Amino acid sequence: MKVDLLVIGGGAGALSSVYEAQNGGIKNIVIIEKTESLGGILNQCIHNGFGSLIFKKDLTGPEYAKKIIEKIDFSCVKVYFNTTAVKINFEKRLVYVVGPGLGFKKIFFKALFVATGCYEKSIGSFNIPGTRPAGIMTAGTAQRFINCYGHLPGKNVVIFGTNIAGLTVARRLILEKANVLCVIEPNTCCTGPLKDEYLCIKDYNTPVFYSHTITNIFGKERIEKIEVSKLNNKNEIVKGSNFSLDLDTLLVALDLVPENEIISNNNFIEIDANTQGPIVDQNMETTFPGVYVCGNNVYVHDMVDIIANDAKNIGISAKKFIEHFGNEVSNKKKFLKIKISKDFDFVVPQRINLTECHEDFFEIYLKLKESHKKVKLMVDASGNIIFEKVINNMVPSKIEKILINKKNLVKFNSGEIFTYLQLT
Repeated sequence: MKVDLLVIGGGAGALSSVYEAQNGGIKNIVIIEKTESLGGILNQCIHNGFGSLIFKKDLTGPEYAKKIIEKIDFSCVKVYFNTTAVKINFEKRLVYVVGPGLGFKKIFFKALFVATGCYEKSIGSFNIPGTRPAGIMTAGTAQRFINCYGHLPGKNVVIFGTNIAGLTVARRLILEKANVLCVIEPNTCCTGPLKDEYLCIKDYNTPVFYSHTITNIFGKERIEKIEVSKLNNKNEIVKGSNFSLDLDTLLVALDLVPENEIISNNNFIEIDANTQGPIVDQNMETTFPGVYVCGNNVYVHDMVDIIANDAKNIGISAKKFIEHFGNEVSNKKKFLKIKISKDFDFVVPQRINLTECHEDFFEIYLKLKESHKKVKLMVDASGNIIFEKVINNMVPSKIEKILINKKNLVKFNSGEIFTYLQLT
């Protein structure tokens, strides 16, 4: 099978990018989706808070997914459900897939969108002593049990971590009359969006133990008790600080990680160790020409609307690549690398493609390592300050966006720009 555009995944990133690709004129599109429906994680997020930027409405996850799906013209898009992409041959531009509608198939692509989303780290990823009985699961799994299947995972629940999945499921459990005993967070502050910290746990007076971790798990057939200990500023366990909690369910909500196994471990696509996603330019094109990543494959977003916004440049760039397929001049592209100071956890994009500037401003997203009350955010290009902004209460849980005027960068042929903080 030969296609102009192959899309792996059917969530928010994939759907938004397909819509923008169609707007650019791409017609021969195939979507590979491993589940039985489009929408991805949105289908289990029945709470509102989606669509304020894109649709100017306060929507639930399924409502948001439905609106994106309705925008797509499926007369030129073929979707294969319950189908998995198992391997990519980059040299031959082939994806090997398997599913009931195709059997085992090789699909040749000109452009490829990888939109497999992110996954949650399970309890096995953390070095916690004790047993591994029933009743331990990720927050996203619990959310799916409640919202999609109508099953309450437990009655006396502890949530380990404060990522966005943990926050929203805490509120959902409370509304379903479960007893959320507390939330335990190893960091000194909430790792999820601040508004969700208030809406989901503080507004319900749910106890939160920051700088604490689980040091033992007890239970035979089902979890019965955990031991919790305090951490000092060196992330070490404080002796004598331990206490026990009786429970029947433990939900893990610590880390969300981009799902990039299918494009990692090769010599064609460079992976950023900080984001655990591919190195991309402002068009979300990876270091392999014509392969793009969408949504949470780049980094874990705190707003689905930002994913839809990023998709605009993906569609424009992919259309241009397909039109000139076979005559690529990627080796002649001019890039500026974006470097960051040690104050930041990551920056996206990691480089700017000066050859394909579709907008007047470049959007750069930054995640901080530690909280700061008042700082000046600076961007330096060859000794010239091209951006500066004073920010109050800059926190790691909020992805900071800055806009760089294209006029300030087009005069550079190559090199790098440097982003740093200045305490005020």
